Amino acid sequence: MRFKIDARGGPGATTGTFEVFHGNGTTNEVLGDFEGDITCLMTAGEVAIATGVITKGHVNLPGVDRDVTGKKVSFTVHDDGRHDRMYWMWEFAGAPINNCVGMAPGFVPSHGDFKVRD
Repeated sequence: MRFKIDARGGPGATTGTFEVFHGNGTTNEVLGDFEGDITCLMTAGEVAIATGVITKGHVNLPGVDRDVTGKKVSFTVHDDGRHDRMYWMWEFAGAPINNCVGMAPGFVPSHGDFKVRD
């Protein structure tokens, strides 16, 4: 998976965008490719939660290729120097997404770096 998230502001005054690409490295199949606007951002120290709405894209779930435009997403990142963590949730996968609500960032990215400024 590849994530690109750029958000500024705070609750009620957020601007930004996101891009997500998820491919199957074994088959080169695209499982998800979508982008959108960040609609809410909240930071606390080294942790940020950004929620948004997909403006363009699709997912290829088992046997289904479908447009996910209009669905909500949530990203949580923990900027811990060289030991960053993140978590994501997708409304199209059944997750209930509310503005500026996320999950504990439990996944360690294989490369890249997050920058959170409170």
